[in-house]
Amino acid sequence: EGLKLPFYSISCSAGMSEGHLLGRLLPTGEGGRFEYHRSDFVKAYEEGGVFLLDEIDAADANTLLVLNSAIANGHLSVPNRLGNTVAKRHKDFVLVAAANTWGKGANRVYCGRNALDEAFLNRFTAGTCELDYDEKLEAALSGSPALARALQLLRKKARKANLHRVISMRNCIDFAKTISGGPNPDGWRTLDECVERLTQSWTPEEKQQVGLSSDQ
Repeated sequence: EGLKLPFYSISCSAGMSEGHLLGRLLPTGEGGRFEYHRSDFVKAYEEGGVFLLDEIDAADANTLLVLNSAIANGHLSVPNRLGNTVAKRHKDFVLVAAANTWGKGANRVYCGRNALDEAFLNRFTAGTCELDYDEKLEAALSGSPALARALQLLRKKARKANLHRVISMRNCIDFAKTISGGPNPDGWRTLDECVERLTQSWTPEEKQQVGLSSDQ
């Protein structure tokens, strides 16, 4: 909205193919004739727009290489579009990639992530930034400042103890819907019950490290 541009996105996975990015040939013409169908990526690339490659570190590293030229050189090969096989980058095309890791492969928390090709990662180096949780925004979106404060404190303690546990903004918003006195008038849980449910899979040792009793 700030850039006054259309927004497009795709959630990446190991099953994402080049066709998801470059467009496909489909039998949609007369008599089953194959026709080229432009992808959202190519549309944004040619006409302008913000395109988000979400969960980029879950994509197949080889598939992403088709974008290297598009990112660095201002043109994209579209081999399935006969008669116009080169797309030129619009001045208002903005590419954003979001990841839970640095693209170096899976870890204990994000076990479904892939190692990405360094040539691809290098194209984002100058614009790479680490984003943490915005606590004020988290409290505002959840509608329950008391719950937000409790989970934010728990998050800080978990980080200090180097626990491989994620306490996300999504957790805060979801549990706020269930807490009594929260944004949902039909909430049925106490604050302690929300914390107990959030940490139900934690080991007794992990709970002890953040100041929770082992039976919570």
